[in-house]
Formats: sequence, C-alpha cells, structure tokens
Amino acid sequence: MRLKTFNARTMSEAMKMVRDHLGEDAIIVSTQRGEGGKGVRLTAALDGADPEFDAAPEPSPLKPPAKKRDTIEYLSDALSRHGVAPNLAERMLRSATTLGIDDPILALAGALDDVFSFQPINDLKPTKPIILIGPPGQGKTLTVAKIAARAAIARRPVHLLTTDTERAGGFEQLQVFGKVLKVEVGRIDTSQRLKETLSGYRKDALTVIDTAGRNPFSPDDMGILRPFVQAAQGDTCLVMAAGTDPLEAAEVARAFAEFGASRLIITRLDLARRLGSLLVAAEAGRLKLADASVTSAVVDGLNPLNPVAMARLLLPDLVAEEAAAPLKRAYS
Repeated sequence: MRLKTFNARTMSEAMKMVRDHLGEDAIIVSTQRGEGGKGVRLTAALDGADPEFDAAPEPSPLKPPAKKRDTIEYLSDALSRHGVAPNLAERMLRSATTLGIDDPILALAGALDDVFSFQPINDLKPTKPIILIGPPGQGKTLTVAKIAARAAIARRPVHLLTTDTERAGGFEQLQVFGKVLKVEVGRIDTSQRLKETLSGYRKDALTVIDTAGRNPFSPDDMGILRPFVQAAQGDTCLVMAAGTDPLEAAEVARAFAEFGASRLIITRLDLARRLGSLLVAAEAGRLKLADASVTSAVVDGLNPLNPVAMARLLLPDLVAEEAAAPLKRAYS
C-alpha cells in the first residue's frame, strides 16, 4: 500500500490533488489541520502499484456509483434519508457537482468543507475557558468529563467548574467524574464568582465549565444563562443530541447562537441513524462543527469532526456492511 500526504488550503483542493496524483481509487486515511492550524493535511492510500509509474492501481474497496450523475443522485437520496432540509441539501449537492468527483464520500466531504466550518475543541486556544451550554438532557455534564479526560490523558492541567447548582445531583455527578480524573470540581453560583475564580487560574490550564440546561424558548431561563457566558469570556459550545427534529434543532441552534455559541458538539450518535438535524442546526446557528460522542464511556468517548469523518457518518453503508458503531468506523 502506498501512502502519500497532501497539503492544501482547503479540503476541496486537497482532494483534487489526491485524485490527480493517486487516481479515483485512492482511500482517504486521515485528515487534519495544517501547520499552525491553517489549511488541510490529508493522507491518502492506494493499494497496489504507484500510478505515477504508469501501473494500473487496484480497485478501491468501496463500491461507489460509476458515474458522476449516479453519485449526485446517491448523495441526494442519502441527504433526504437523513432529513436534511431541501434548501441545504440543494446547496450541498450543487457544491458536490462542481467538484467533479465520482467517489460519494469524497464528493460529500468536499461539499461539507464548502458549506460548513469545522473546528474541534483541540484546536481552541488553551488560554480561553470552554463553556458548554444547551437545553436540558443533552449530555453536557458527560461531555465536560470527556473533554477533561482527554486533556488529562494528554497530561494537560485541567480545571472543572459547574454553574449547575439547581438540578438535584448535577454537582455530585460532575464530582464523581472529577474524582476519577483526580481533578477538583468548583461550584459556581454567580457570574461574579465565576469571573473571580477564572482570574485565579493558571493560564496554561484547560478550564471547562458546565452549565445548567436552559429552555431556549424561555426569556427568563436564558436570561439566567447570559451573565455566566459573558463572565466566562471563553469558547462557547452548544451541546446537542443527535436524532432530534430538524426544524426544532434549527430554532434551538439560533437561540443559543444569540447567546454566544459558536461551535456544535454532537452527542448520542450511537442512538441515532438520521443526522440531518445536526447539519440543519449548524447552518441555522452558523456553528462550527467541533466534536462528536458515540458512547457514554468517559475515556475515548469524544472524537474531533472533519469533513471526511462527517461524510462517512452520513454514508455508513459505504464504510462498512453493518450499521453498528458508525462513528468509530468513520475514524478507523
């Protein structure tokens, strides 16, 4: 197997380089940001001989449609199946068409790269705290623990805070995670207390803030959240579970975007097979797609999103025969 790495300004340009150098049968192995967080670094593989020496490459293990028109029709059916809003699906299909790529996963990845922005939590500035917000029951507290666990494994200093002082057991749940990770959990009841606490933390540490779930359609409820977000002055991430109604998801995303959310963390992918609501929410709130969770396990339970991984999530039948654990397959 021949491996080759390509560096480009955008995902679309990188995939064109793959197609030009390795042909249509190349397999995308990994994608990541370029040096300094700019551009894209894409690693592709090809079984068999090197096409640069005029040898015929072996066919790809994937079985995509043979023609570009078939590819677009296939993607159209897939987006409809996921419940993607027609106007958004049309934008994505138009982008995929202009790429001229026959492989559905690469075509969809290029469209995702064109229409959406991706910024995993690992790419965020370490000097700014991460504050998680969202409706009740979306998995914010567990996501806080997963972010902290990932940082702890990387031996980064971590601070955990929660403003969830109303829900019974909310603080205690995070405390349990903190004990496992050997991280102390701070309980914050006012925005002024949050500001004072953050000012005393070391600048190279990762600070993750959990908040109480808020009803996005209640002005009073959201009014309680606003001062905490303002006091944190950090990277505000909306946590949303997969499998919700697309129209509801769009309204929720818009509401929390008005309160500072700029990124979307996806939870409970293991319980959903239709992911259109997540794309609709990201577009409606102009949110960057950050990370996704597929398991309740704290360790290794959060994966960064990129266009290729998201495309594989949306097209699991091209990644594996079985439908089990599509997120883990997407990153394999």
